[in-house]
Amino acid sequence: MLSGARYQMVADLIRQQILDGTYPPGAQLPTEAQLAAAHRCGRELIRDALAALRAEDLIVTERGRRTTVVPVPARTPIMVDAGTIITARMPARPELTALGCRASTPLLVVTTPDGVSKTYPADRAEIVLRR
Repeated sequence: MLSGARYQMVADLIRQQILDGTYPPGAQLPTEAQLAAAHRCGRELIRDALAALRAEDLIVTERGRRTTVVPVPARTPIMVDAGTIITARMPARPELTALGCRASTPLLVVTTPDGVSKTYPADRAEIVLRR
């Protein structure tokens, strides 16, 4: 088996544990040594798997601290009416700071029937259709 395929398999297993709540938002992952023992592999392979998960913004690692699952941000309900158009796009650099989002977070552009648009980070928006 290729080592590239193996680190991706380990990343897939850890990702699934994050998504199923084994490691909930804000939780610390086991140490690299513990993960290596659990997955019967070397620490370098674990580092590659964790790098893949960091690139997906699922985890964060700070020097001298354990790796943590990224907390889920609070969602803002966005009330929309019939005729509202919602499009998605990636943020431009100036929007990252203005909206406080990551470069990997898509944006939702909500345009009302009267042509007024507002932009929201998709991970913090909940679209609610008014009836």
